[in-house]
Amino acid sequence: MGETPTEGSTQPSADLEMAFIREYLNAHPPTRPLTPEEEKRRQRDAMLYAALKMEEIAGRARLMKGLQD
Repeated sequence: MGETPTEGSTQPSADLEMAFIREYLNAHPPTRPLTPEEEKRRQRDAMLYAALKMEEIAGRARLMKGLQD
């Protein structure tokens, strides 16, 4: 209520991105204790996965918008 169109508009995408990061981390549990460098790499991989999924969603949205126009 009382939100401008830009207020809160990034929160849903941030929540979705965090969900993709959690999805990656849950799907790829470590089989042994990780070194700090390995944990950093795992986090980077999760963030890359989330970024690619977000790009996929944006691409699909553009496609759907193009089909509707």
